[in-house]
Amino acid sequence: MLSKEQISTGMAEIERNVINEVNNFFPIYATKDKRCSLHVSEIEVKRPPIGDLNNELALKMKGSHLTGDVLARVTVKDADGQVIAKSSRKLKLFSLPYKTNRNTYIWGGKEKSITNQVRIKLGAYTYFKDNMVRSFIMLRDKKNLDIEFDPLNLILNVRVEKKKWNLISFYDIIGIPTAETLGAIRDKKLADDLLKRVPKNTDKDIKRLWELIFAYRVERGASYPSSKVATDEIQAYFFGGKVGEKEYAPGSF
Repeated sequence: MLSKEQISTGMAEIERNVINEVNNFFPIYATKDKRCSLHVSEIEVKRPPIGDLNNELALKMKGSHLTGDVLARVTVKDADGQVIAKSSRKLKLFSLPYKTNRNTYIWGGKEKSITNQVRIKLGAYTYFKDNMVRSFIMLRDKKNLDIEFDPLNLILNVRVEKKKWNLISFYDIIGIPTAETLGAIRDKKLADDLLKRVPKNTDKDIKRLWELIFAYRVERGASYPSSKVATDEIQAYFFGGKVGEKEYAPGSF
């Protein structure tokens, strides 16, 4: 069971991210010529009682959900930016599910442990273990990839067959630019911490990954090519292309 401090820290971080995403989503324009637009301001998240067993039992009896409300003041403006209409109070934009201190969700009156294993797509699962969110992805040739995220200590790593890489380094090797990875993270503190851990020389990381992915070729006596060739072959493995006598279909990662 998580402590109150751990729960509060995690919730505050999620709530900040939700508010940022709402800000990024608006304004919404009614037509292509932008004659009027919908804006939000004073966004806040109304958090439900967490760790209140009586409240949770009441939710179960009512067949309800453990959720908070994302609220904001809504304004409609014309093409010149003049206010046409404005809500007199904050309106509910949507509900935000919250976890109990048992790492479960209450939805429809039922308590569910869906954080332990969530199937994202065929061959990809996310689960919660040892206070870490872990994503398990089945790769080609009976290999597996794990992404490990520790939100309290800001650790984000990638493992392939028990060998570990910094997430930014790994994504860069397989062809995902660092700027794109950082944009997806959307957390400056975590992003800065990851950047500090990126090795200056990635040749060793490329060689480790190449030898692991193409172990069957190493066993047949194939020698390690240049880092450039190895990188091209790794990217073909993940996203499609020809490597030696093997043709990898696109879209498998």
